[in-house]
Amino acid sequence: MAERAEFSRKVSPLKKNALLYYEEEIEIGEIELFYFRGTRALDNDLDIVDISDSIGQDHYDYAAAVYSEGALDSELVGDRISNDVLELHTISILPEYLGRQYGLRVLTQRSG
Repeated sequence: MAERAEFSRKVSPLKKNALLYYEEEIEIGEIELFYFRGTRALDNDLDIVDISDSIGQDHYDYAAAVYSEGALDSELVGDRISNDVLELHTISILPEYLGRQYGLRVLTQRSG
């Protein structure tokens, strides 16, 4: 059980409310991100793909697509400074906001 807890700290799902700002803050849905701590896994002689496989199929599928032998695939990422990856897994938009390209706005919105 402790081993599984250690694995879950290396690949973490994050769920946040998808917010759109215009004149006020409006919650329009939810985004789910996976944060792959590939550097930490590599530093501990662990394969991030194996770790991801122990967590779930979605985690494994993504990790297997971007990691090769525990490091980010050099054909996908040129000059990497880290083996960590933040993946946008899903965007869920509430029904009343569908069809207005709000998902795209959430992705491109800048704060400040």
